[in-house]
Amino acid sequence: MKKIQQYLLLHHPLVWNTKIVPIMAITLAINALAFVVGYSSTTFESLQGYYSYNNYSNYPLLLFFTVLSGLVILVLWLVYYARNNAFREFYLKRSTALYAEWLMIFVILVSLIITPLTYVQGAKMKVQTFVSKEKVLHDVETINMIAALIPTDKNSFFSEFPKGYAKNKTGELVKIKEVTTEVYENEVTLEEVIIENDSLDYGKNYYLYSNEQLDSLANQKLTYKDFPHFAPLSLLNQEFDNQYYNQISTNNIKIRDKKEVEKWLLNENKEKIRQLIDDFLALAKKHHLPASLTTDQWLRLIYNPPTYPVSDFNLILRSIPYGYNNNSRYYAQNGEPKYFVPYEELRRAYENILSAHYENENSNIALLVIVCIAGFVSLLVFSFRCTSGKTWLIALVSAVLLWIIYGFIAVVIALAHNGGDRAIKFFMLFFWIALFVCELIYLLSLNKNAAAKKYSGVVINHILWLLPFIPMILLGGYVVWLNEYYGWEDRRIITDWIENNMLQIVWADVAFTFVAVWLLLQFVIRRWKSLPEE
Repeated sequence: MKKIQQYLLLHHPLVWNTKIVPIMAITLAINALAFVVGYSSTTFESLQGYYSYNNYSNYPLLLFFTVLSGLVILVLWLVYYARNNAFREFYLKRSTALYAEWLMIFVILVSLIITPLTYVQGAKMKVQTFVSKEKVLHDVETINMIAALIPTDKNSFFSEFPKGYAKNKTGELVKIKEVTTEVYENEVTLEEVIIENDSLDYGKNYYLYSNEQLDSLANQKLTYKDFPHFAPLSLLNQEFDNQYYNQISTNNIKIRDKKEVEKWLLNENKEKIRQLIDDFLALAKKHHLPASLTTDQWLRLIYNPPTYPVSDFNLILRSIPYGYNNNSRYYAQNGEPKYFVPYEELRRAYENILSAHYENENSNIALLVIVCIAGFVSLLVFSFRCTSGKTWLIALVSAVLLWIIYGFIAVVIALAHNGGDRAIKFFMLFFWIALFVCELIYLLSLNKNAAAKKYSGVVINHILWLLPFIPMILLGGYVVWLNEYYGWEDRRIITDWIENNMLQIVWADVAFTFVAVWLLLQFVIRRWKSLPEE
């Protein structure tokens, strides 16, 4: 390393001065270690908890280590980096040297901050090895459908009326209309459908009832002429929500859910139900998870057509009892179901596995956050490099004062407009845009007139610090303007597009920052540096 630094000092002094080679060697080693730790510490058991693979026990410790080591390395690097400043001493430099120096600062900061993401990527890669991308959808489908055959408690399977029906004000049984964005054939609007549904009687909230009370209600033999097979306590009464909605909806994945099992039950398709149970128990066995039921036992408990009753005799726990192991027998405690299956353990594990294969948005957002933080901090460091420590501190103090002034004026405006937020929003946007434009014009006028610098270094700092936020402030102003002067229908297409493409918009802001910094350095800051001090 010493020989490399000696070579860089003689042939590439800019690279030598930034100390990018030794810093990158250290950060690469730290990131490689984080990746290995993330990969090696991830097990299938760790996916069965309530937190995803990037949030279990090792993560907080690694985050603390990353922050601490990053701060130590950053301070040491800044000490060595600040020793020599060719720009401040007017050494001859190529026109692109300043921009290259800022880019190297940016790369160093990214390498210091990215370690947690490297750890998560290691864990994610390990998770992908548990089940192939092709096989995971079949397994998820099995877990998604089997929930219809696990009666955990009576409350979830009790209904006073047949599924999809309720009573109107006259006591008649009516079908609940679906709430969609479409207008119905009889020209009933969406709002009218919601109001009509809200006026229906859906029965009492039986989640507040005990098992004995539910049994008593079920024994009342609630019957309806058009529904001869209806039973108050039945597998057919549960709500069929999708357990993997977030992962499926964001990736347009089509998999069968509990509604498919409901059809099998109604059609008394015993063989398909048996196959589903077989697939689930095989999946549990594959991952060494115990179940206290065989396929035949499970089928005898739940397959009782046409009503498919739910009672104490066929309740099943959805998770492995606490403290249970494969070498012990399961004895139900008072009031607990007599049987258990590892549904929750598999559901949580496969939720993480499905995310590892199909979801990249979180990683993309994390990378963008890292790039934004590194970009802003690099501008803080670089502005210090372009001016001086004294000027940088004055700029920081003046920025704090500007925030105080801004807050005071915002409060005054709020009081003057009786708390109305429109004036505050427009003032917030106008204040920072006006400050940026005025300071930029002031700097350009100094360059044009070859006037003395005086305290214009403070302006340089402010412009570099505000630069990354200008596009987002302008976008915010545009959205505020749309909200204030256009109706919901008129602005919906634009605001929906902005919301759906926010990630790309922020990346565009990052690209703008890189271009704008190059323009500032080439045509403003280099010229400003040649101005006389007084």
